[in-house]
Amino acid sequence: MVESEAARLPAALPGTSAAKPGGVEQIANALKFAADVAVLPGSSRIVEGDLGRGLLYAGGGILSRYLLPGAFGAFGWVAIGLDAFSVSSSGKHLWELGSRQRAKPPVDEDLSTAS
Repeated sequence: MVESEAARLPAALPGTSAAKPGGVEQIANALKFAADVAVLPGSSRIVEGDLGRGLLYAGGGILSRYLLPGAFGAFGWVAIGLDAFSVSSSGKHLWELGSRQRAKPPVDEDLSTAS
């Protein structure tokens, strides 16, 4: 008997929920993505009511776009926009998305008596 593909795949990635986003949430995320990358970085944060962080992202995007030469400015705009979208949709910065929380090894508190 052949297993279905859904049965072989894990229910969810570690640290995520098993529920898939609904159609309305997918459309909202697509609009956030377009607004953060193409219109103004941080615009999704501003619309959600987080004015302070949204303005910081917007300022960073504008500064990188107009102060960095050539393609570096466009790259900075897109990178800041992608990070703003990532925080808006998942609550994590881009550099936090792939990291996993590692359990710290237990520490032996009585190391002074070990010889």
